[in-house]
Amino acid sequence: MKDTATADNDLAGRLEALSVGATGVTVHSFEGLFKNMPEEMSVAQLNQIINFASDQVGIWEAAYSFSSAYSPNAAAKAESERWEQLWGAWLDMFLKLIPDVAEQAHRRHRLIVLQHSIEKGLHYTDNRPLRRMFIGAVSKVAIGLAKIGISDLSKRLYAFSLYPKGSVGRGKL
Repeated sequence: MKDTATADNDLAGRLEALSVGATGVTVHSFEGLFKNMPEEMSVAQLNQIINFASDQVGIWEAAYSFSSAYSPNAAAKAESERWEQLWGAWLDMFLKLIPDVAEQAHRRHRLIVLQHSIEKGLHYTDNRPLRRMFIGAVSKVAIGLAKIGISDLSKRLYAFSLYPKGSVGRGKL
């Protein structure tokens, strides 16, 4: 039987190989990875999978949110939802081992998912310097509103500045 460090490295290698060159990994591709995995996993392995799943939720959610509201990327939405379900299942397993980290795990997940939308938004503004300045200014106002407790308005303002006109993300407002 493999020792824990070898198993952790093996899993990390498999996850990396699965995502090389991919803009997003489908749940179907991911499930193929686990046919030969042990039933019981270490905390480190579960953490790797949870982080990978959060990353995939973010990738697919950003693809959906930046797609046209007139022709939404249904495949990206479906993948995002499937990854979110997998993330929840893996997190439940993790929290049975370490229940005190639930709040931190949820916060980390939200930040990872948001990071992908921010990166996509910045990439979208590469050739639009005025839009980039607008996003920067509005996001600072949104952060200020969040700090004084006006989080609902803050989230809507941030989404307004991040997502382009006519996108699914802008339409969620």
